[in-house]
Amino acid sequence: MNWWGTSNPDNSLFDIYYLTITYLPALSSDPNPGRAVIANSEKNLPNNTVSLSMVGGDDLDLALQKQSAKDYDGAIALYLAVIQNEKSSSRGKYALVKIDECFTQGNKKDFLTFSAQQIKPLVKDDAILSELLLELDAHWYINNGDYNKAINNFSKIQKDYNFDKEIDKATLFRIGAVYAIHLNDVQSAQKIFNEFLSKYPNDPLAGDIDRLLNMNVNKNAVANNFVRMNQSQAKEILPEGNSLSNYPNPFNPTTKISFSIPQKSQIKLKVFDVLGREIQILANRVYEVGQYEVEFNANNLPSGIYFYNLTTGNYSLTKKMLLLK
Repeated sequence: MNWWGTSNPDNSLFDIYYLTITYLPALSSDPNPGRAVIANSEKNLPNNTVSLSMVGGDDLDLALQKQSAKDYDGAIALYLAVIQNEKSSSRGKYALVKIDECFTQGNKKDFLTFSAQQIKPLVKDDAILSELLLELDAHWYINNGDYNKAINNFSKIQKDYNFDKEIDKATLFRIGAVYAIHLNDVQSAQKIFNEFLSKYPNDPLAGDIDRLLNMNVNKNAVANNFVRMNQSQAKEILPEGNSLSNYPNPFNPTTKISFSIPQKSQIKLKVFDVLGREIQILANRVYEVGQYEVEFNANNLPSGIYFYNLTTGNYSLTKKMLLLK
């Protein structure tokens, strides 16, 4: 499930036992504006509804079926046809997002090449789709470690495709995040974030800026292999201080995040993506003194760098981990 805007969807709105919420890629705007997408065959649907039970033979309907059946190449070909024939409509934008989704779900590595050769020629005359493609390409650049190329894409959006404040907000935040997290260029990040704060001081993203600027990420750290212990064993150990690590690292698709606490505390353990967006809350409760281990499953996430943050009442610690599929 894709999302858009500047704030993560609230997990409490979904039954996540049956549903996986994938926060990547996050788009700056709704790819299907003003329309609901439902899966049924009822007649007399509202005017703002797109039914997924379309007349047989519809390219978008067939593409969705093929994607559901994990025929990603077949789905991509049909989504391309939708873009070519309906690129000025919301369906064209929706199809472009689904192509990116197929590459992620199918663990296909060549999205950027495909984008340059197959998608860009189709969308070059459409400003909306060109802006969206720049966003999607930037996401893949970040996963590949090409951070300056990602910044170039976001800067191009700022210059040529800055249609509204939602795009402006998301783009400024992303540029600052790349500078802060990946390039360790705090000065450039602060400059971008100052521009963001001057324009949008009350935006929810403003609250994340200090955390991004002060992330304590040891880029050369090697994860320790903590001995697994159950809760009764953990209570018998009184660690001298707080610790945080994960093993294995790199990992695929699961890793164990271990932490120890020297005193009874309210603990929050969260995972974030490369742009500082919250992916999952792994722990949020009071823990007794001891050492603990929580599993993080990234089965539905793309390869790339992720951060995990442990917060108590008086300190915060963040580490980096690498998902390689």
